[in-house]
Amino acid sequence: MVLMDFIMSQADRFSGNMHSEKVYLWVENGVLETKTKKSDPAKAAEQLKQIPSGAVLVDRMIMKDNDAGLISGNSVKSNHLLEKISHLDSKTYDRLLDLQKELQKSEVAQWYQTEILFTLADFNTIKDNVDQAVAILTARKDKGLFLDANVTAALVAEDKPDQEAETGTEPDTDTTATPIAVITGSVGRWEKNAGNLVADVETVQRLLKAAAQRLQAPELDSKGVDGKIARLPGKSNTVAAIEAFQSRFNISIDGLIEPGSETWQALLQAVGSTEPDAGSTTTPPAVITGSVGRWEKGAGNLQADVETVQRLLETAAQRLQAPELDPKGVDGKIARLPGKSNTVAAIEAFQSRSNISITGLIEPDSQAWQALLRGADET
Repeated sequence: MVLMDFIMSQADRFSGNMHSEKVYLWVENGVLETKTKKSDPAKAAEQLKQIPSGAVLVDRMIMKDNDAGLISGNSVKSNHLLEKISHLDSKTYDRLLDLQKELQKSEVAQWYQTEILFTLADFNTIKDNVDQAVAILTARKDKGLFLDANVTAALVAEDKPDQEAETGTEPDTDTTATPIAVITGSVGRWEKNAGNLVADVETVQRLLKAAAQRLQAPELDSKGVDGKIARLPGKSNTVAAIEAFQSRFNISIDGLIEPGSETWQALLQAVGSTEPDAGSTTTPPAVITGSVGRWEKGAGNLQADVETVQRLLETAAQRLQAPELDPKGVDGKIARLPGKSNTVAAIEAFQSRSNISITGLIEPDSQAWQALLRGADET
């Protein structure tokens, strides 16, 4: 909200002219749920009977006023509040960068004036505020400002250990959403007008990493899956990986991947995937970006990596008719206590069966990882 106030020169949150509603928040099956509190006392009392005991009642602000922004002073700017933020969601920062890029376009300036009736002065105020916000936050990254804020993840993290301690197992899920290998815009060199939306960049990076592993070609590795492309092409591992991929497959080297292009099709084929037809889903390439397993061994246990390992263990358990390899669900979670984690137990059972040192840990390109790919027939 501080960032929004900075951009819009919004003052209502300082003057007290705010609208809000009472909302219950709780986490259910790893998902943040919300329910607006009934205004009628009798109905509210009845509603409360249906609300989980661990729910929290908060005031949710309603952005409904249109008379307090831009025309008055910028309280956030004058009080240097943006310089005092310590934590910010990385997605918020990425969207701010995307907004800055969009505001450079003449057609966007025209849209603000014709569709929402901004004056040119109003638009320029927002544009200048966005530029200043980017400059302030970028200068402070890792110097007092950390892009690690995630309210939903924090609530899930607090809720999860209690649930596991009570049941002694990691909860199963009836269905698992499978990401589709698809990009909505171009990825690569900024000077080639690449859109570089975070989700698209992450998809390309994951595919490049999978191709590097499958083809044993380290030059194709984007060196991480973070959804970012460095502005200077010489500094971008992702651009370097794209160009190495294009060179390897005799495709014109432009450092750019566009939906439906020759490079995109070749990348899908390289990881054993195909572009999805309407209504179909495509299994994501088997790749992990960090370690999975025992927390006390320093495992990163990113949700996507844990889900990949769990899926492969499930497949191996079925193919090898070895139920001890089954993690008992694909939910992307590892219990903090190893004795409570079905996934850690399955990893150790797999390592034992494969005559691999039993560490309860699977790392990218490790002996256990390569053996798991073979066990699940994904090599």
